[in-house]
Amino acid sequence: MKSQILLVLFSSVSSVNSFSLNFGSRQAKGARFAHTGSPDDDPRSIIEAVTRRNAISTSLGLASFATFFSPSEAAGAADGQPRSPRPTFYEIKMVNPPQMQPFSSRGERRVVGELTKLPAVVIGGHDTASDSELEAKLLRQLSEGAGSRGIVVASSAAVQEEGTQAALDAYVSRANADEAAAEETLRAGSVWVAGGSCDSLLPVLRVARQLGGVRVVAVGVADATVAQVRAKGLEAAAGLVKDRSAFVEAVKAPGFKRYSDMVIGGLFDAQSKGAGSDKEQSLANFFASQIVVDEAIAQRSLDAAKSSQGALLVVLTGAERVRFGYGVQARLARLATATSDDVDIRSLLLNPSAEESLSMTSQLRLVLGYGDELEYSKPLANYLLFSSSPPPKILSRMLNPM
Repeated sequence: MKSQILLVLFSSVSSVNSFSLNFGSRQAKGARFAHTGSPDDDPRSIIEAVTRRNAISTSLGLASFATFFSPSEAAGAADGQPRSPRPTFYEIKMVNPPQMQPFSSRGERRVVGELTKLPAVVIGGHDTASDSELEAKLLRQLSEGAGSRGIVVASSAAVQEEGTQAALDAYVSRANADEAAAEETLRAGSVWVAGGSCDSLLPVLRVARQLGGVRVVAVGVADATVAQVRAKGLEAAAGLVKDRSAFVEAVKAPGFKRYSDMVIGGLFDAQSKGAGSDKEQSLANFFASQIVVDEAIAQRSLDAAKSSQGALLVVLTGAERVRFGYGVQARLARLATATSDDVDIRSLLLNPSAEESLSMTSQLRLVLGYGDELEYSKPLANYLLFSSSPPPKILSRMLNPM
């Protein structure tokens, strides 16, 4: 009986192998696939997945074949050794189609070190303890690479106003050596935007306080100002936009319409449930508030960096202002290009989910536009960082780790 069971299993392996080879040969003879939707419905993904499974099952035998398909993450290899954890740091390679490049811990440190050679890095996160800890971890790593260059951390969670900046400066500079008392003074003297909090920034502030050579600046836009723009539109944005003509031109960039429809439109739909009947006008003003705040955060961050000549600028903002590149990152690049010919600004997204990547499946959506639209698309972010090994179901088009 055991021999019969093994024979059936090995026959199943052979069937998979045969399917892979036959399907692959038909593709090689001229079948072409135009991919314009989600990455998960591209037939090439099926071929690649079957081919990988085929190679593993053939080279390692039935035990490894069964383990590869096992849903249990705790399952060990055939020799009883536990699997190595999946990497937590990934780069999105903008090839056709886009791919995810995982990095080992050593590779992650190398890439983060390379980021310190850039003028600025934009980090998009959520108001969660796990993302706050990742921001603090990144600040330590960036500080090691930046050395004497110094770092300016621009936080969009802290409202830009005199009292808040004074409270941040006093805390980071250790004006009060008593930690608990210093934090209490910080909370009492600072103002935060909706969805942001002193507690969410504290891990970063503690690192800045310990390290020295790091300045934290408030670049957030007050809730009352955002409410005015949402009520009155761009006419209420006076003082938030310095170069109005360049600001307007930015929305004409190829790819921006798809971004505004899917990202900003999606945010509006999520926030406007049960809103008033004048949805069209509300959407217009919501759109205005989003791009105005993005512009203000970028401009204020750049101004802070200029006041600290040569320092690495690290912008901490919400994930919704980083996803797919046309938010704070693109605006900061445009503003910086006005004074420099060569500006390379990278983005990191912390603990992204398939849902917030606007994917229709369990996998991350890496770009908004595929096929002919890929040329005008920006990645979900240049880099993705997770607090722990992400579930395999969300990973898309994986390369070998570096």
